[in-house]
Amino acid sequence: MVSMGQVVEAQILTIDSENKKLSLGMKQLTPNPWQSLLDKFPIGTKHKGKVCNITNFGIFVELEEGVDGLVHISDLSWTKKIFDIGDLYKVGDEIEVVILGVDVANQRISLGRKQLLENPWDTLEEKYKVGSESICKIIKPIEKGIIVELPEDLDSFIPASQISTFPVKNFNELFKPGDSVKAEIIEFDKTNKKIVLSVIEYLKDKDQSEIDEYINRFKLPKKFTSSDIQDKTRSFESEQIDFKIEDIIGEDVPEINHPPVVDTLKTPEVKTEAKVEKPAAESLTEVKSETKENPETKSE
Repeated sequence: MVSMGQVVEAQILTIDSENKKLSLGMKQLTPNPWQSLLDKFPIGTKHKGKVCNITNFGIFVELEEGVDGLVHISDLSWTKKIFDIGDLYKVGDEIEVVILGVDVANQRISLGRKQLLENPWDTLEEKYKVGSESICKIIKPIEKGIIVELPEDLDSFIPASQISTFPVKNFNELFKPGDSVKAEIIEFDKTNKKIVLSVIEYLKDKDQSEIDEYINRFKLPKKFTSSDIQDKTRSFESEQIDFKIEDIIGEDVPEINHPPVVDTLKTPEVKTEAKVEKPAAESLTEVKSETKENPETKSE
């Protein structure tokens, strides 16, 4: 790039008077290519790109050669909790994305997939009111309960405390993915996009025959009656369900951090000519002046 003795043009970045040192930069003399991306990829615009990398926290999409952005796992779907991104996307897939943010300073682009569609949570509250009943498809038992799917591909949650009047330690072996179960909605949280259901609440006003059918179908180790359910539901009124979104998507998934739109601060255009006195392999961003009355670093 440069050789010893060559005179190059550089921009002064910092001055260290105490140590008699100057920090110079050469790349600052040319426009930052990331600054132009703000004009090329405005926030909210839609673009097509290719999936170039898949991680446990999202997918990277190449918008053009040398420019890619991240679709965080939480921006893939409004209603589905993604367990294995590789089941939905493959490297090389061409997909459409929305620009959510461009961070010039850190050279990051944040993308979204779910933003291509309207937010269904604005209308779901009317359909899935607290107290309404629904048939759910079991998606996956986890430590704290069972992830189920309501109609319209809406993932929800049944806490372990709400599948029986007594603790069931091996419920993950009894409730198999793909099976269906009837439950009642006991919480609808639009802000956190969370729906919680209860089988016990659903069964509390049902005949003993339907209760027995549920017990036998899922081979629960202990029978219970409608009176047991009444006692259980009364205690539920003061029960705090310990459930977070992280229980579904995994605690190892980094939190989303959409980059803000940042305009790079322009460094004052102070230019200088410097004679290269270090080997070319060394950094040219810092030229230390010798402790003489007339330093060899010349400036115009």
